[in-house]
Amino acid sequence: MYELDSGFLRDQRQLVLQILKDSGANVVSIICDNNRVNQSFFKKFSCVENWLTDNNIYLLFDFVHLMKSVRNNWITEKTQELVFEEEGETLTAKWKDLVDLYNLEKITLLNFQGFLK
Repeated sequence: MYELDSGFLRDQRQLVLQILKDSGANVVSIICDNNRVNQSFFKKFSCVENWLTDNNIYLLFDFVHLMKSVRNNWITEKTQELVFEEEGETLTAKWKDLVDLYNLEKITLLNFQGFLK
């Protein structure tokens, strides 16, 4: 059994990224929880800015809790809408749209599961 340390993770990351690249995949992020080994692992990357590596991979800690924070801030916003700017255009993200999408997919998934029986 291997001792899991940041060097081992780095070596395995290289192997996995090469396999994915050879398969035609485009890796855009690596997500880890915030334990010490992962912190040390992330420090081994060369970053050009804001956790973006020199080979265009974003390094994200504890993604589940980041998404939970976005969700909590979104649904507690008075209008349940987040307004932001992207490439000079003002856009609005509406919580209701996610709820509607969830309800649509929930029905579709149930119908699909019934189809398999």
